[in-house]
Amino acid sequence: MRKIKTQDVFKLARIIRISGAKNELAEILRASQNGNNGDARKVGVDLIMTLVSVCGEEEVEKMLYELIGGIAEKKPTDIMDLDLDELIELFKEIGEQNNLSNFFDTAVKSA
Repeated sequence: MRKIKTQDVFKLARIIRISGAKNELAEILRASQNGNNGDARKVGVDLIMTLVSVCGEEEVEKMLYELIGGIAEKKPTDIMDLDLDELIELFKEIGEQNNLSNFFDTAVKSA
């Protein structure tokens, strides 16, 4: 597992723009800044799960596998083959090592 890098922000911004998830993600971020969503790790997982839920386009899905795989230092196909519980645990681990709210906030503003 590696720390989130600048290139990841741009990748996420493209995913957000293509998926059309900007408003939904911005709402979660606003709620968290107002203290309505709990701890930062939970907010980060909520953000990722929201993004996953709106990824209807196959292109966006592939981009998301590449982004998560890059951060987790795994192949995109490894991410694709995770069961849901493993995926959620991976998101939690990424959230423990990174500030996901800041990551998403920056990407949403850039999208």
